[in-house]
Amino acid sequence: LDQVMPLLLRGAFQNAGQNCMGLERIYAHEQVHDEIVRRAKEAILKIHQGDPLCSRGCDVGSMVTPPQLVHVNELVQDAIKNGARALTGGRIAQGLNGYFFEPTLLVDVKNDMRIVQEEVFGPVMAVIKFRTDEEVIAMADGTDYGLAMSVFAKSIKRAEHIGRSVASGVANLNDFGTNYLMQSLPFGGVKGSGFGRFAGKEGLRACCYTKAMTADLIPGMKTVVPPVLHYPVNDVSVRFSNALAAFAYEDTLLGRIKGLFQLLGNLKK
Repeated sequence: LDQVMPLLLRGAFQNAGQNCMGLERIYAHEQVHDEIVRRAKEAILKIHQGDPLCSRGCDVGSMVTPPQLVHVNELVQDAIKNGARALTGGRIAQGLNGYFFEPTLLVDVKNDMRIVQEEVFGPVMAVIKFRTDEEVIAMADGTDYGLAMSVFAKSIKRAEHIGRSVASGVANLNDFGTNYLMQSLPFGGVKGSGFGRFAGKEGLRACCYTKAMTADLIPGMKTVVPPVLHYPVNDVSVRFSNALAAFAYEDTLLGRIKGLFQLLGNLKK
């Protein structure tokens, strides 16, 4: 946890949580849940909030726009109304010139709450307890979003299993945001987090126009349309086409053999 906690805090509160791949949901195993919450609360209470252009040692700044401040407040209040508890923050900051929301630690969060199902994009750490790997995979996959995730575990094999099982465009094992420093890796999400990639070979290809071109592989061999398919077509042409489809796509060997004989029997109009 000594290595994990600074990464969790950075992932949740960096840029006041206004980070596309920020750690908006923290799924904590029941064996370490209480200790993670204790350490998080202790650290968050020491966070200094203010204008980073005017304050020295400022940790968390303002929301970028007034609507975003309203959105974050609505999600937090909805979570509290439905049973979550705010151990720190939980409200719009007072006495500051800007759109400041207090660094917030939420516990007793349920996966069906709006704060889980919607993008927060604010200084909120929502902690959810889980018991088994199968449970946390289902919960992590239980939203419309899938940009990035981090998996922390002593067993790299276990971390890889979870990382591969959850639908997301990025998975960092025992780390946060490292992929963004590696421009050779593609970046992008799945589901409601978008499609396509930038960076990496995939990103470069997305900036290119591709063209498909064909040519005869063997000199002298040309594509020839059999006379039975010459215009105008007739009933024999239809039977030939049906036989060709059967020969190519029938599920059974017998069906394909039958299609072949029908094909040969309808070569002439």
